[in-house]
Amino acid sequence: MRHISFFYFLLLISCATNKFIPYLGYDLGNGLIDYQEEKIDEDIYRISLCANKYTLITQIEDFILLRAAEIAIEKNNSYFIVIDNFDESIISISGFGPRGNLSKEINKVSYLIKTVNEVPFYEVGYDAKTISLNIKKKYNIDM
Repeated sequence: MRHISFFYFLLLISCATNKFIPYLGYDLGNGLIDYQEEKIDEDIYRISLCANKYTLITQIEDFILLRAAEIAIEKNNSYFIVIDNFDESIISISGFGPRGNLSKEINKVSYLIKTVNEVPFYEVGYDAKTISLNIKKKYNIDM
């Protein structure tokens, strides 16, 4: 095929992948469109997940929290704080392809997190090991 449809172009720019996390594609099934992780500062990350409109937002948020916990553990931190979250569901993407009009509706959720060893009294922190254990248990992810 000589050209990329406008639909696929929009899909690529709306959720650019830069890291593969095996359990995300498996547990969200065909609903997973894309995952993105961006390091903003030494201990601050933006984690985003796009899935089809049938994937529950709570499931998307669970996998973002799981990845946040894994990042904290990888950085030898015990906790993470959700600085901000962005729920952009439902985004409608339309375009033209070789077989006519294409349309796709997706849910996109992004969290801005900070990994820490101690949670300041004025913040709400998540225990990374507890979050990781509970979400892996909930979705039967090998530990």
